[in-house]
Amino acid sequence: MTYNALLREIMTDMRALLDTPDKWCKEAYARDSGGNETKWNDANAQSFCVHGAFNLVKDRFQQPTFQDAQMNRSQSWIFADVWELLVKFRLTPWHNDRTSDHAELMGRFDAGIAAIHD
Repeated sequence: MTYNALLREIMTDMRALLDTPDKWCKEAYARDSGGNETKWNDANAQSFCVHGAFNLVKDRFQQPTFQDAQMNRSQSWIFADVWELLVKFRLTPWHNDRTSDHAELMGRFDAGIAAIHD
């Protein structure tokens, strides 16, 4: 897997965590089914903000089972590049703005993913 393919996969995984309005929250890393604030890695978390999704996907990719001999940069670098995309496409801190909406969130993710070329 190329570096950019992995970058695209990470962004796509984050998008999938937020792909419906009920899976996206604001002003908390995560919320449970009752809408109560919880930690992004809590088993009861049902919705996430962009930062919560970032942390959850980063945690998944840094598990000991994750290996990719073709990846030519360290995992820490790839998540720095993911963060750069989140800032470039204004996914953060915009996502917590009271006027932000889910359709725009998905559009920004789609634009960020589309900008990753092989």
